[in-house]
Order: sequence, then C-alpha cells, then structure tokens
Amino acid sequence: MKLTITGRHVDISTAFHTKVEKDLIEFNAIHHIDPVEATVTLAKENNQFTCHIILHLGKSMTLRCHNYGHEAYQCFDNTLSLLVTRLRRHKKRVADYHKHRESHEQIADTLPYFVLNGQGTEEIDNEEQASIIIAEQKKEIPSLTVGDAVMHLDLSNENAMVFRNKNHGKINFIYRRSDGNIGWIDLLN
Repeated sequence: MKLTITGRHVDISTAFHTKVEKDLIEFNAIHHIDPVEATVTLAKENNQFTCHIILHLGKSMTLRCHNYGHEAYQCFDNTLSLLVTRLRRHKKRVADYHKHRESHEQIADTLPYFVLNGQGTEEIDNEEQASIIIAEQKKEIPSLTVGDAVMHLDLSNENAMVFRNKNHGKINFIYRRSDGNIGWIDLLN
C-alpha cells in the first residue's frame, strides 16, 4: 500500500505519521481490505482540525471520509471510526462485489479539457459569468445493480454517480438528496 500523509497549515510529526501508518495497517487487517493507495490529509482550520482519508481499493472502489476534532490525533481517530462505521454497513457487499465483479464498460471519450469563460455569451448577466464550467475527466461507467451503486456512493462520500443498470443495461443516475436520502433516476430512452 502506498501511503501519503500531507498537512495543510500544519506540520506532520514523525509520531503522527507512525500512528497513522500503524492504525491504517491494523484497520486493513481487521476489515480484510488491501488498498492500493491511501491518502491522509490533515488541515488546520480556525480552531479545529479536519482530516480526510481516501483509500483506493481497486479499479472502481474508493473509500472516502472526513471528520473534525480539536486535536490532530483526535481528528484522525474520529475520521477512522467514521470510516469503520461506513465499511461495516457495507462489509458483505464490498466482499461480494470484489469476488464477482465483471469488467466495466467504457463510455465514449469526452473532450480532453475545455473552459467556458463567458466569451460570446453577452446575454448572460455578470452573476452567471462568475462561475467557470470545466470538463476535464474521462470516466468509465460501471455496470452495477442499484444496491451496489448506492454502496459505492455511500463509501466514496460523493454526491452523485452515473452507472449502467445491470438489470436492463440502461444508464441510471443516483444522487444524495438534501434530506440525506438517496435519489435514483432511471432514464427512459
């Protein structure tokens, strides 16, 4: 496992680095996961710390979590315990997914990178010109069941996800609603 520990507005001590490495190795052993890459970012914001943990498990499985604390060690422990809670909720499904996953279908290539900066859009008022629209990623669309897609959304801590529904082969979209529930859009075409 490649481990990267970085600090924003805070220096990372050798003791903190050792604790993070030891705790992540223990976490991986207990939960029987083998991440390819782990990234831990500790940031100091006003009077509290924020810790982000990202574990890349494979081609399409990423665990992301962040939490807060008044001390750096407490912040990391809070984040790791939240990650444990999320992983326990989906433990059986994560194991089954890795055993039975199939290859993913690729979508057509998107434009490599473009920025719409408002040129030629004189009708748009100044408030809308403040936002820049950026497209920069090529993504694969995984072929998943709705339950597996919800698991991916929850474990990756993302707000939305596009996937190909295994049941009928059409593109579906799930998203986290403002009330905390998951919304599902099954496109008709």
